Amino acid sequence: MASRQGRSIEVDFFRGVVLIVIVLDHIPGSALSQLTMHAYALCDSAEVFVFLGGYASAAAFVAVRTHRGVSAAQGRFLRRSWEIYRAYLLTAVLTLLPGALLALPHLNPAAADLSGWASFATHPVRETFHVVLLARQPYLSSVLPMYVILALCVPAAVPFARRAPLATRRADLQPAALGLRAAAGCARRREHVRELAVQPICVAVDVRIRHALPAAPGSARLQDLANLALAGTMRVRRGGAVRGG
Repeated sequence: MASRQGRSIEVDFFRGVVLIVIVLDHIPGSALSQLTMHAYALCDSAEVFVFLGGYASAAAFVAVRTHRGVSAAQGRFLRRSWEIYRAYLLTAVLTLLPGALLALPHLNPAAADLSGWASFATHPVRETFHVVLLARQPYLSSVLPMYVILALCVPAAVPFARRAPLATRRADLQPAALGLRAAAGCARRREHVRELAVQPICVAVDVRIRHALPAAPGSARLQDLANLALAGTMRVRRGGAVRGG
């Protein structure tokens, strides 16, 4: 496939497919959700979407730096982080307001509790600071802080991955091992810790695929072996955790 207006049609296509699968995974009782990744893999379509986000972020940083310089690339991702942070604040407000509308006339207490309105109404000033500082993330807004941090990290992570590919791989494997250990120890926490095992790989994989890494002898083969070892470990650990849970 060809790229149009600087965008990768392939990445946009798979983003669309992944979003459709995410919707299917969130439909209660969906028969199709039994065929998606979450039914048989440690990660699911949400992690694939994050992977594509890391891929697109690293590709965009390299492209902007090549054509406009390092300062322009860094400034772009700082602005993008600020834009995502503002979207997070707006989403937090839009999550809390329906909770207030449901809680005041006692229309749907369960939905009101899910929005987090009860604690916000009890301590509005404290909870406002917690939301602003990302210490507390109302229900539907909780995914956006991850992308705020991702956008902030890209200007440092991509150059580091180019300078030290093997050190980057080691940095990827350490949080992955922590996430897998926590997942194996407690089945209830697998849903939350699997992102720790998958997401740190995003930017490094993109730089690797696009040949932005220096051509150190043997480094590509070592990285491929590390990928295979990680995949095998994830499969074994998942099988043990499921049987133990």
